[in-house]
This record gives sequence, C-alpha cells and structure tokens, in this order.
Amino acid sequence: MTPSKTFDLPPLCGQETFYRFGPFTLLPNQHLLLKNGSRIVLGGRALDLLVALTERAGELVEKTELMARAWPRVIVEECNLRAQIVALRRVLVDDTGFNYIVTVPGRGYRFVMPEDAATSEPVPATERTGVPALVSELVGRQALLDTLASDLRQRRLVTLAGPGGIGKSSVALALLNGEMAARFEHLHYLDASRLGEQEKLAERIAALLNLEQSLTQTASAARPASQRSLLLLDNCDHHLDAVASAVQWLLRWVPGCHVLVTSREPLNVEGEVVRRVEPLDYPEPGQPLTLEQALDYTAVRLLVERMTAHDTGFVLQETDLEPMVRICRTLEGNPLALDIVAARVRACGLRDLPQLLDRSGYLQMKGRRTADPRHGSLAALLDWSYAALSATEQALLRQLSVFRASFTLGEVRAVVAGANEQDDLLSLIEQLVDKSLLQIRKQASARRYCMSEITRAYAQQKLEAAGEAKAASARYANHYMRLLKDAGSQLGGEARLVMETELTRPAAVTRQAGERSRAQPHLDVLRLSVS
Repeated sequence: MTPSKTFDLPPLCGQETFYRFGPFTLLPNQHLLLKNGSRIVLGGRALDLLVALTERAGELVEKTELMARAWPRVIVEECNLRAQIVALRRVLVDDTGFNYIVTVPGRGYRFVMPEDAATSEPVPATERTGVPALVSELVGRQALLDTLASDLRQRRLVTLAGPGGIGKSSVALALLNGEMAARFEHLHYLDASRLGEQEKLAERIAALLNLEQSLTQTASAARPASQRSLLLLDNCDHHLDAVASAVQWLLRWVPGCHVLVTSREPLNVEGEVVRRVEPLDYPEPGQPLTLEQALDYTAVRLLVERMTAHDTGFVLQETDLEPMVRICRTLEGNPLALDIVAARVRACGLRDLPQLLDRSGYLQMKGRRTADPRHGSLAALLDWSYAALSATEQALLRQLSVFRASFTLGEVRAVVAGANEQDDLLSLIEQLVDKSLLQIRKQASARRYCMSEITRAYAQQKLEAAGEAKAASARYANHYMRLLKDAGSQLGGEARLVMETELTRPAAVTRQAGERSRAQPHLDVLRLSVS
C-alpha cells in the first residue's frame, strides 16, 4: 500500500503521511485512526501495531518485531500481542466483512486488503496558519481529547486551564493536528506569550483571520460564516484581559469562528467552557504492583518513554519499579517535570534520583536546550506564574506553603500573618485556585484547599528568600500545639484526622521540613507533642 500525502502544513513541519483502506484512514504521526472521518477509540499499543503492519502492507511482520514496536525495551508474553491484535480486528470492521489482518501461524501477521481498496485520493486539505506539529506522542490524554472534540462541535469557546507544565499546549496541538483537521476548513495558531509589549493582540488576531474590520468595531467580519475556522490562542496567562476582549468580539461578530484557549486560569467570559487538564495518573502509596501493572499508569508510561528516549541503552527491569513509582508520586504526574527528570537518569541513575527529588533539587534541573525560556526549568515555569500574581497574592502563596497537607479557610486565618484583617481572604484564595496554584478538595464537613508539592517547594523557597520562613513556621506550629492542648486526651473525630494528616506526611516531606526546622525549633516541639 502506497502512502498518500495530504494536509497543507507549514514548510518546517513537512507533510503528513496517511494510509487509506476501505472506510478507514490511518494517520501514523498523529496516532489517529478514522472511520468515515470519525475517530476510533483505540489504545496506544494497538495503534503502534497497526502502524507497523500498514507500513509493510502485504509483507509478513514477525511477532518479535511487533512486540518490540509496541513494548520497546520491555519483555512481555506473546499473549499480550494476541490480545492487541484481537482488539484491532474488532475495530477494523467494514460492510464487506473483510479481514485486514491475517495470521501467519507460528510466525506473525500480515496486513492485506482487497485490490480495489487502496486509494491515493487525498483527504480534503485544511488551511493552516502557523500551526506547529506535535513533535512527541501524547501520553494519557485520549479521554480529554475526545471531550474537547465534542465540546468544539457544540460550543465555540473552550479554555484549557491548569498549572504550568501540565501539558495544556500539547493537548491543544494534538487536537489541531488530529481530529480537528478534518472538521474545520481553517486552523490558526497564535502564541500569546511571544507577543511584544507594543504588539496589540486584537490586530494580530484580525490579520491572522484575514478580517477587514478591527476587533473593536461592531460589524460583521470579512470571512463568511459558512467557513468554519478554529483559532488556538496559546499561553494567554499574561494577556488575559486582551484575550477576553478579543474572544468576546469574535464570538459576537464571526459566527463561523471557534476558539480554543490555553491558560492557567479561565477567561471568565460568556459562552466559555472550561476544561481542567489534570496530572497524569500514578500508583497510590502501598499499592502492590508488577512492572506490567505499573505501565498501565500514564505517569509511569511517560517516564519510561522519556527515559528510553534520553538513554537508548536503558533497559527497564523489575528493580526499577520502586524508584520509578516514587518519582511519579513526588512529581505528582506533572508531564514537564517527568520529562525534565527523565533526562537525568543517564547521569544520576534511576535508583538515586528519588533522593535528589526529596531535596527539591528538581526545581533547578534544566529542561530541553530548545525549550521556551519559561520551560527551561520548573523554577522558571513557576516564576512565570508567580510574576503574574499581585503582591498580596504572592505573599499569601508564600505563607500557605507551611501547610504540608490540605487546609481550611479557618486554618488559614489562624496561621497566615494578617489573615484575620483581610476581608477579602476567601477571594484571594479563590483567585489562587483559578490560577491553578491551589486545588480544592471537597469533603462532607468543609471545603479544604491544597497545594501541589512542586508549587509548595517553590513557594517555600520564596518564603525563605523573603525572610518569612521562621515566623511562618512558628505560627503554624503554635496553632497545632494549641489544638493539642485544647483537645487533650479527648482528641478525636475530624480534629484527629486533620492532625494526623498534617503531621504524619510521607518521609520525603518530613525530611524536607526537618531541614528547615534546624533553624525553627517550634516544629521540633510540635513533633514531640504528637509522638
């Protein structure tokens, strides 16, 4: 089967190769299988096998080759390959009942097709303006991509929100390079983080969309409404007001234009659908796992993929399971953090990396040489978020870093300096939630807030640099010492749960707190009180 060329990509991106057979279209670079133009839900390994077979259509592909393609550097039983082939055959069903995958007993499989099924007919081209290709395969985001595709079919404004490094831009680009390419006539991309201080966002958008009017005029746009276009506004954190105004204008006056926004916080405009990009999943503490079971977790899978990319000599072994899982837990499934840490395996060794992470050393680890400056390290990434905060929000974020677990509004008032005098304290906390620097944990009795370990480690460094660490730790310790004294031997219920959660944290956090407490005896006294 001869691959066909399609899609009018920018010169640097090259051209997309696709394979068409019967009602199916396979786009290998996008890891995407379509049937009559609609995406088919299929696992990553099954798609890897399908790509390997279609690349050599008509030829025998040995079982060992296929297993090496779908499970690189991992030894698996042959039954795993058979299970994936069964899954493929289930979805490769057309009206004729033709079997595209033939078994060669004892050897492997062959991709075959009717002589009249092959076609080089091009898929209708989508006009693209500045849309980058996705360089690396996206791991663990298929459910979110499906949700976003559905959103954009029904709504005109979708915002991808989440903390730095969580993969908002990657998800958005995967969407534009995948299913959306067949649903919109025009795809446009604008990286708001690259706008100069004097550049006006509205003018850039008007030029990008080929609009004759300014985005401030109440007139219909030049582009006909019948031509459906999708505009991705990426990295909008520092231009939220301008983006919100421009997007609101587009929604009102360019009815054929849909907008996808990535930002740490929503635009908060009419018609907006907000989707939060969550961390990749990872095993919980105390959960017994085999190596194969661990690879079902997307954070572990991404870490392994990135480690093998950085070190081609790396071979995954059962003894790697414990340090891998510890790394994923410490970094809480943050894709950028996992990518940065994976690059250190060759120099540091996998088994020694968790100890380095326990000391928050990952914040200063350098990212890829060609990365955007704000992705140069996790510290640089958080600098970007921190700089966008008001002075009051910065101070509150620093003070909240003393909490080693979740906390309530009442606990913030008791621990944070000057909190009782702040009438807008709840509003400030909610703003940090909106900016993806705090998360909400809803419980039956009260709303609790928490901070990711990456953000907390960064905020603690800012707390120490501001000379506030000793006083903040003293207030924190004194508050819980008062709780102990008041509760006495009757401590129970939720109070005990809160105390145990706050004071019985993982060893990594305890060691980190212990390093600080050498200059803060209040924390030592508090630990003795509950021991």
